[in-house]
Amino acid sequence: KKRVYIIDEVHMLSTSAFNALLKIIEEPPEHLMFILATTELQKVPATILSRCQRHSFHRIDTPQIAEYLEYIAGEEGFYISHEAAELIARLAEGGVRDALSLLDQCSAHDSIELDTVYSAMGLAGKRRVVAMLDHILKHDTAQAVTDFNSMWMDGRDGSSFLKELSDLMRDI
Repeated sequence: KKRVYIIDEVHMLSTSAFNALLKIIEEPPEHLMFILATTELQKVPATILSRCQRHSFHRIDTPQIAEYLEYIAGEEGFYISHEAAELIARLAEGGVRDALSLLDQCSAHDSIELDTVYSAMGLAGKRRVVAMLDHILKHDTAQAVTDFNSMWMDGRDGSSFLKELSDLMRDI
């Protein structure tokens, strides 16, 4: 009786697409319903927003996402350690879709351990990040540069490492 159109990432529409959407939602036929999903509400024109009901979704807790990832891994026939599931859940920052995307990137292995996630995501790992922070606090520039170079040579992404360092500082 109803036709529902879900437009994901609606903020990515062009100006002309927004104009066409506006014409439809100004006087929608009774049998049509639009669900507009976005993570960047500020990019959706006010003319569209003023004609919509807004429903904000909350981020999911890390333990819940980790449990869900373990369930998915079991259903798909591969193993994921609890620590690896928690790391992926933390990296997803409350987004289940992001967590599933990250799990998919790691799923080339039959068994996903913490090191598998670190490697697949190009992350340095807690121990290396804490060691780097220690060097910084001790003003040991030479060792900090040596460790950073070592991580770089191991294939770790510099910007990911800096994000890990920033996250650690936030958590502290």
